[in-house]
Amino acid sequence: MSASTHGEMRSFYKYFFLYIEPISTIVGAYYSSLQQQTYLDLTHAPSSPQSGIPISSQIVLMQLSNLYLCFAITEALVLRATSDLKVWRTLLTCLLIADFGHLYSVNAVGWHVYWNVLGWNAIDWGNVAFVYAGATTRICFLSGIGVGPSGQTGKKASDQVPQNVDRPHERLHVEDHFSRDEVFQALVERTDSQVAKNKDLKLMATEADAKVRENEGNLIKNAFLELELEETKYLAKYTERNNASFKAIFGIWSRSIVSGNRQEKDWRRILRSSRLPRS
Repeated sequence: MSASTHGEMRSFYKYFFLYIEPISTIVGAYYSSLQQQTYLDLTHAPSSPQSGIPISSQIVLMQLSNLYLCFAITEALVLRATSDLKVWRTLLTCLLIADFGHLYSVNAVGWHVYWNVLGWNAIDWGNVAFVYAGATTRICFLSGIGVGPSGQTGKKASDQVPQNVDRPHERLHVEDHFSRDEVFQALVERTDSQVAKNKDLKLMATEADAKVRENEGNLIKNAFLELELEETKYLAKYTERNNASFKAIFGIWSRSIVSGNRQEKDWRRILRSSRLPRS
């Protein structure tokens, strides 16, 4: 069954259980409480009292009206209050049992009442035909036709439920078409998917951080190597300059010593030549 067919079936169940059946049941409550003579005449005219309804019958009819009203209110309000599939199944199972009891209650009229459609009057259509319809609808619902687990459609719940179920301000009528279990399952699947994506992103971030650290380490290493190379070049130039300076100073010193020795020798020679002879 396609997703669109599931949506149509859910809409049918919603309108039948929340509107059609409760309103029809309230009509029955009206006749059994305020139109008791008509109700009895339509149920079985030969046994209906014609000279006034006995008090005991009036009490029974009022109690029946109260049960009809309880039936309508319970179905309309409880099913409106929740989208939990378990609650719907539980309540509709109870109402299905009541359907069989209601059908059995008219067997005193004769077994023909169950199949003689041409002989039905207005109350027979309510007591038999409409109960047939209600019981059939409940059986279909409880059998999972159009409402079964999301796996029957061949898609995940997260593929069927609209993407806005996790955004409350956009959650319009999701619960009208999907049970709470399906919505919850969809959220779980999306959460798991998001967790997996976050793990992948975290792994990617860790790898990127490692690469950045590795690149930073390489940059620092290269910077140190360049610094060492510059320092080596500077030391070489400095040593070369020092050697040149040392050679220049040594040359000057050597020349000064040589010239100094020469001058000393000249002065000694002059002094010797200028000395007076001894007496």
